[in-house]
Amino acid sequence: LIGMYVLLVLRPDPALLALGILIPVVDEVLVGYHASGTWDPAGWVKWVEYIPFYTLLMVSAWRGWGMFSGPRTDRERSGR
Repeated sequence: LIGMYVLLVLRPDPALLALGILIPVVDEVLVGYHASGTWDPAGWVKWVEYIPFYTLLMVSAWRGWGMFSGPRTDRERSGR
């Protein structure tokens, strides 16, 4: 995950940002693991994490945002 955050600094992407923000939702499985000793993730966790990620990934690809925007020029980097 640390490598993903480094890439977000270089080229912001809404899908990767959403995935990074939603990662703590996966920790829900730890509650059940500590209580019962079984690793049994709830079915809703995958939906809450991956639906926003893949939706933003498809929108980014369709609109040419984030990692799909192509190489940036010096003028775009300087903000002029």
